Amino acid sequence: MLAKALEYENFDKFDRVRFPKIRYAGMLQYDGELKLPSRYLLSPPEIERTSGEYLVHNGFFNPEMEEYVEIPSDSGITFNVKPKMNALEIAEKARNAILRAKFHQLHVNLPNSDMVGHTGYLGRWFEESETPGGLNADVSPMGGLLQAEVEVNGSIFVSKE
Repeated sequence: MLAKALEYENFDKFDRVRFPKIRYAGMLQYDGELKLPSRYLLSPPEIERTSGEYLVHNGFFNPEMEEYVEIPSDSGITFNVKPKMNALEIAEKARNAILRAKFHQLHVNLPNSDMVGHTGYLGRWFEESETPGGLNADVSPMGGLLQAEVEVNGSIFVSKE
């Protein structure tokens, strides 16, 4: 969204006041179709063996070994109105799975900050991206997951756009 705001003169998703006259570069070109950003510092890497391939070759992503849980989004409510979406409910289910120690690995998608970012409502994105409450699982989805991993002496890998 920000790359579009910086590169497209007719961008209208939020008020920029004026079209910025800047020259910038992204770390990587993240959108090959739209060629965004148009200037980037590093060419996208050739990835020979993804983490997904590694996991498949080691028995993960096997229907016999996994459990898929979906927490549906609320219909009819936009992300700018409810920026937390169902993140606390998603995190609670994941936290319970961590504490049960039923699985060796969990993949959890907390989509709220990403989805809110796509709306262009930057104030809501900043509000959603903050992690109030530290490790308090009742307030912070990520904090609850981190707390559960600490309790089971586990490890966690977090990535975010």
